[in-house]
Amino acid sequence: DHYPDRLAKCLLMRVPGIFARAWGTIKNFMDDASASKVVFVGASPEAEKVAFDAIGAWELIPSSYGGPREGEVPVPNIPGEENVSLAPPLEPTLLRTRSK
Repeated sequence: DHYPDRLAKCLLMRVPGIFARAWGTIKNFMDDASASKVVFVGASPEAEKVAFDAIGAWELIPSSYGGPREGEVPVPNIPGEENVSLAPPLEPTLLRTRSK
């Protein structure tokens, strides 16, 4: 309860198979809520697009990586740059408040 939950989803793409096998052991040492946020994405471009669409980030992927965005990608919270706001806001049920 001392560390606020900040990670919404962790997408692991194009990782060697050893990571997926090791994850089977590693996740046993984590709580279920944290472990459920880790997703291994298939190696195909279609699987990657589906994964990015699911979190609302497909529009941010530059064309050089196979995405639809032309030009520069905005970087959040850097002076002089606009904040990234294309992703939909999290549902209130996914946000956890700190208890005092």
